[in-house]
Amino acid sequence: LKLIMKKESQNFSPDTKYINASPQSYTNENYLSLSYGDMLMDNERNQAFQRAIESALEKYCNKDFVHVIDIGSGSGYLAMLAARASANRVTAVEQCSNLVECARKIVERNGFKDVITVIEASSTEINERNIGGRADIVVAEIFDTELIGEGAINIFRSACHDLLKSNAMVIPAVASVYVRAISSLFLRKCFEIEFCASNNMEKCNGLRSIMEIDFDSLPPDSFDFITSPVKMFKFDFADPSTLSVRDTVTRETFFTFNSRPSKSVDAILMWWELDFLGDGSIILSTEPSHSSGLCKKWRYHWKHGVYALPHSISIEKSELLLIYGCHDEFQFWFNADIKEKQQLEYRTMLPICTCDMHRLFSPNMLYKINDMLYFSMIFDSLKADVNGKHWLCIGEVSVLPLWIAKARAKSVSSNFTWADLEFWYVVHDLQEKLGSHRQQLKVYPHTIRQCMDHSIETYYLYEYNSLCCSSPVMMMELDMLTNPSLCTGNISAEQHLTLTGEHAPNALVFWVDWKYGSSDIVVSPLVEAPIIDEPLKWFFWSKAGIYYFGDSSNSITQAAKSIDVHLEYKIISKVNDNTEQPVYPESEM
Repeated sequence: LKLIMKKESQNFSPDTKYINASPQSYTNENYLSLSYGDMLMDNERNQAFQRAIESALEKYCNKDFVHVIDIGSGSGYLAMLAARASANRVTAVEQCSNLVECARKIVERNGFKDVITVIEASSTEINERNIGGRADIVVAEIFDTELIGEGAINIFRSACHDLLKSNAMVIPAVASVYVRAISSLFLRKCFEIEFCASNNMEKCNGLRSIMEIDFDSLPPDSFDFITSPVKMFKFDFADPSTLSVRDTVTRETFFTFNSRPSKSVDAILMWWELDFLGDGSIILSTEPSHSSGLCKKWRYHWKHGVYALPHSISIEKSELLLIYGCHDEFQFWFNADIKEKQQLEYRTMLPICTCDMHRLFSPNMLYKINDMLYFSMIFDSLKADVNGKHWLCIGEVSVLPLWIAKARAKSVSSNFTWADLEFWYVVHDLQEKLGSHRQQLKVYPHTIRQCMDHSIETYYLYEYNSLCCSSPVMMMELDMLTNPSLCTGNISAEQHLTLTGEHAPNALVFWVDWKYGSSDIVVSPLVEAPIIDEPLKWFFWSKAGIYYFGDSSNSITQAAKSIDVHLEYKIISKVNDNTEQPVYPESEM
């Protein structure tokens, strides 16, 4: 199936801080690719499901009629695997109307229209009458990074009661959840504020929410494993009695870090494992290679889970660590304690944020707030202009206003609005209200984009292995002091990008560099300047834009020597009920 993607214009949302495609651009054809492209390219996942489905149907080879139900069918891929493996009837259940229409077209194009029936419904709201009788086999891929976040517990339990025969096979059959205790100052910075401004922050237990991360992308020297892998939970999807909506377990494990007599326990690493047939013959694990020692497997749809402990604990080499694991219908949370000390009175209680910082900011943003190197670079470029002046700090929450105040600024106001290029438009709006008495501030956005069939993506690129194929090219230089009129119009630029690397590129990456005050210091999301044919090194907190080349005319071959890049940055003003709304940028590449 060739999914046709349309060229899109996209808007920056000041409320969510994300770039949103226009609603009309989400056609039935490209919805599937936007939501499921990475998962459909996971060969290990696909082959595991294929082997399990074929093995299950072989056990029914002497049966005259075999009915398979695919729950959360999505594109219909697993349903077609069952049909190809000689299932007599396959019922694909999907509740998203866009995907239902897509799946029906895919099924018809692949010649399975007479075998596969696609139903638009939630599997928990139908019964055997809706699917033409109870099924012999159920197959479902309804797992996220946290395993149960998409409702797997209730979905499998409901299917066993309402949709399956008593001896039906469930694929996958069993799931197990594993954890390891971690000592990591790096990860601790993602969950707490180092410069605690109040006792409320110091005492806050944070949130129970998972931090989804490609753990293998972390430098090996940024963490230590305190324990060996420990199995915390086991779910038998064919046995509803094991599918509890809420459960609490305690596991004992020894301190296994040998190089030091003591360590701090800061977080819990979690991953899961699927046993497709329940006999160990087909296994799929999301364990990071840092833990398993095996080759790295990159998946964007299934990452690794890190859970912060409410507070770090110190453990000695001879002590026994207790790990407490809890879950409800959709989430896990963890805690830990020393067995000999047992200091936790409410060790299994749900963590609740009382300082609001964990509610407002993602772990990546909390790390940025704690990144003293980043803010010291900004401060060093401004300190010559600080003394005795009034300052207005526009941007996301940071310690910068505190630093400026400490440097004897006459007064400092902090206005927490949105970051990056929107800062430029906010400043222009303030000029009209406050006049032109402002300090010199230059902004250097380096933005690269090429028109293609896929949508603009923004990622934390430290998680991605990549090689630099060309030197950076400055697409635009925006100076708010010398050319403020640019704020009111559309901007376009063209550049010629010379490919000097040994590898053929498959994407363009673009970012923004900032220059503050009168110094020559440039603040960049890159840790160091790009080197041809070497990996790009990004700060943990920084996001960058990615524009992937398609499979059609936009693809760049090995023989290509250059790329012509055209960038358009449009300014739009939304009007609602005859009321003028703030001006926000729209990017079209």
